[in-house]
Amino acid sequence: MTAPWGEAVTAISICTDAALELGAIGEGEELSDSQPKDMLRRLNALLDSESLDRSKVFRYQIDSGALVAGKSEYTVGSVGSGADFAVSGGRPQRVWWAYVRDANGMDVPVTVLPDRQAFDSIPLKTVTSAPRPQALFYDATYPQGKIILYPVPSASYTLFWVFDNPFLYFPNLTTAFALPNGFYRWLVLNLAVECSGYFQVEPTATLLRRLSDARANLANVNRVDPRIGNDASTGGGWYYNVYTDRGGGER
Repeated sequence: MTAPWGEAVTAISICTDAALELGAIGEGEELSDSQPKDMLRRLNALLDSESLDRSKVFRYQIDSGALVAGKSEYTVGSVGSGADFAVSGGRPQRVWWAYVRDANGMDVPVTVLPDRQAFDSIPLKTVTSAPRPQALFYDATYPQGKIILYPVPSASYTLFWVFDNPFLYFPNLTTAFALPNGFYRWLVLNLAVECSGYFQVEPTATLLRRLSDARANLANVNRVDPRIGNDASTGGGWYYNVYTDRGGGER
């Protein structure tokens, strides 16, 4: 694998190395005819699918927005979409953690609810007795997501929230992108297996094992330790399980 460590990479280099790893072409050979464009489509389809997997996130982004007293719902979308909170890179898949900051610069954590069921379990969602929100539910609707806060803030705060940036896409074969450590190898090996049907070449056990190792390395880098917090509606125990990527109530 001719990986340009420390350099920006192009889709054609990923596609060529993937074909080499699969054994579809030999050393010194190049992809021919429509093969590069066909592999580019499969590469971008692979990136689109893998963007749903937390262990493959290569960049977290923090954003902020002003909260309005009496307003609990805020849309999230790309810049120019008219969303309440506009973020570069478009609508995120999910929010991982958040906090609010008051006028004195004091930051207070906000519990991010793991799913719709956790939010729906809150009996009265229009409570305004507390000045600041204690919990956040992110509804990943399309084309704009939605942040819903509980209780409804009765004072002005600034909300800071951390989310995973969607995976990059390669617009063509020659545009160069910088990738973090480990991602080039994972993309090459993953694309090799993805294109095995296209080239009608069965991936070897060695290739599959190396891909498994590359995935494990990325998962280890992006591992998030379990956190213990409070259930926003009942005050009972709430937990997050890093292995299932879900949370729940009393265990």
